[in-house]
Amino acid sequence: MAKNIQNNFKKFIKLASAVKKVADKDSDVLDYIISTTEKKTGSNWNIIQRWTSANLFPTFKEKPLSELTEKNIRNAISGETKTAKDGCASVFKVVSGDIGLMEVWDIEQVLMGFEPNLKVQVKLGEFDTKLTRVKNLPLGRGELTAQIRGFFETSTPLEGMVSAERMLIKGRKNNFSNCNYYIQFFFEGTQTQDEIDRRVVRKISLTDDENESRLSRKKDAENSRKRKAKQIDVKRKLRKTEIPKKTISTTTDEDFPTPSKEDESDKWKAIKFKEFNLARKELKEEFKEGIWTKEEFKKQVAILTSKLEKGGVI
Repeated sequence: MAKNIQNNFKKFIKLASAVKKVADKDSDVLDYIISTTEKKTGSNWNIIQRWTSANLFPTFKEKPLSELTEKNIRNAISGETKTAKDGCASVFKVVSGDIGLMEVWDIEQVLMGFEPNLKVQVKLGEFDTKLTRVKNLPLGRGELTAQIRGFFETSTPLEGMVSAERMLIKGRKNNFSNCNYYIQFFFEGTQTQDEIDRRVVRKISLTDDENESRLSRKKDAENSRKRKAKQIDVKRKLRKTEIPKKTISTTTDEDFPTPSKEDESDKWKAIKFKEFNLARKELKEEFKEGIWTKEEFKKQVAILTSKLEKGGVI
């Protein structure tokens, strides 16, 4: 009994070690093993052992040690992974200009231009998608942008620009195998030292056009942020502005005929409508810029309408 246990232990260690060698050489296999192992905590070696125990060991348990050759084990691994194996897109094929400085609200649009199997992570403060593939993110209808918005105040502009870097996955070898890398989006200056150390510098130098494009994107994004901040200030001032109850004029009553109460009422309505339309136009522009959500925009218009009907300050 003790001898059988010892033999099984030897088989398992030999089997798991062989799986690890294959996984070290083929990152697609390692990705598959990690993704199909229910408990993903621990080192890659721990995960490989759990996967081997559940998937390969039952098959090799009754076979003699002589059959635990590298070829047989590799064939067994291929049989397990061939139907579910999913290759990764290369981070080195991503145009450098696409991962230059940008605003938060540009991230979703940039991600939509990436390959579905490209590994990415959007890490903005408390908001973190974790390491995933582009195809697993809610893109195309503004859902990712809405999720990001939920973590920040919508009434004030976000501080700082977003950048992106090609990164080496922690614990992986820097051997240019596609699945060992990902692109991380983050606020400038917020990466940890470990993350900075795992940045992957592109071997090819940036061209003059790419450098010019990067600087242009930075300038455009910064101007856009300032413009939105200014719009918010205008919006706040507009809400605090009261329409004067009486119009003070330097002319005397003798210069004009005495207006009737009906004329004064029409004049007052015209002023109110003018202020209402101005405020609504401002809200509409802010909605287009992404400052308000659709629900928030409707709510603000309803408030303006209510003030107009009640004769209050717009």
